[in-house]
Amino acid sequence: YKLLKKLIPFGLPEKWLLKKFASRDYLNSGSLRNILIKTVNENLSEIAKTIKAPVLFLYGAEDTETPPDIGERFTKIIPNSELVVLDGYDHYTILTEAQHQVVHKLNSFMRSL
Repeated sequence: YKLLKKLIPFGLPEKWLLKKFASRDYLNSGSLRNILIKTVNENLSEIAKTIKAPVLFLYGAEDTETPPDIGERFTKIIPNSELVVLDGYDHYTILTEAQHQVVHKLNSFMRSL
């Protein structure tokens, strides 16, 4: 995206570029776009290291908006954390089509505390 963005002044349509590379969240954020950009780019690693409570990360394996590798990084720096990646689900379907699996994982996690 960053490389192709440099071609906009030379005729590459910005709308095409955004449609090709921007997430649905970004495209639908409207007036909140600047807040979304700041939030996505914020590094919370130092704050995450201070978390003492048990943490469960649930990710869809096909999530391109917040990919599972983000959860993997946080699991490494947050003590007493666990990562569950659900195959076949993305950023949106994990809370719709996979809701039964999510509820099961959350119940199991809460019972283990």
